[in-house]
Amino acid sequence: MIINNLKIIYYIFLNNMYEPFSNDPTLFFQNINNLPKELYLIVNSYIPAIAKIQLNKELYVKYHYLFRNYINRKQLENYIRVTVRQDNDFVFNQLLQENYNKWFNIKKYLYQDCIYANYIYFLKTYCVENQSTKCKEKIDNLIQELGLSKNQHKKNIIRNIRWKH
Repeated sequence: MIINNLKIIYYIFLNNMYEPFSNDPTLFFQNINNLPKELYLIVNSYIPAIAKIQLNKELYVKYHYLFRNYINRKQLENYIRVTVRQDNDFVFNQLLQENYNKWFNIKKYLYQDCIYANYIYFLKTYCVENQSTKCKEKIDNLIQELGLSKNQHKKNIIRNIRWKH
């Protein structure tokens, strides 16, 4: 089967050399898009779904469920922080909609000698520290939708823990 596919690819490639291709690995997916439709479908079938997740929004939404299997908890927290630092609101919104119940239930979250009431309040503070306005707006909208926005300034409990020797 693979040999037949390679023969087809070779034949189509020789007969359709109308667009230049680059050997630059950063242009790999762009080169695939320049291929004829038959070649594109064959090559696309060999690319794993997890590799397609970062290409565009549609593929991210389609294959987002695979992401959980490839990342452990500590790496997921780092991924969330990087997403907030880069103010990537699309990815953050996907993570927020998927995990907001869990994040509200993570009580007494510890980060850099501070204890936050829950993970959501930590993320909100982290957004402010990193000037991630789009991500902060997503959190504020979620809190308002859930009806938790009333007297929120009283609910923000951040305890600083500094041990002196």
